[in-house]
Amino acid sequence: MQIERIKERVEKRFREELVHGKKKEGFIPDPAGFVVVHVDHKMGRVIVEHYNYKRQVKYKIVGDDAESLCDTLLGRKLITRLDHAAYVGRELAKAEAGLRHGMRYTQDKSL
Repeated sequence: MQIERIKERVEKRFREELVHGKKKEGFIPDPAGFVVVHVDHKMGRVIVEHYNYKRQVKYKIVGDDAESLCDTLLGRKLITRLDHAAYVGRELAKAEAGLRHGMRYTQDKSL
């Protein structure tokens, strides 16, 4: 009986809500700058160039997997907006897949 009451309370507080995903409209720049992602198949690396808004390369980060590159970008506070972090994570995952499978990668394009 006690368990049923607890279950009822939990269900009342936390209801599942089905939400359909939708893309955001417009672009909001990240104050920390922007990135350009490349794949170098000869080196076997993904290259991330971090730019300021004067279009100067501030950092060049190389790695072979999206996770370590994302961790480095976030750890150095080179990405400060959640939407930008999500975008860069998607692009780095595509770049890593392109590297691993010998596919051509172009930022903002499908593999």
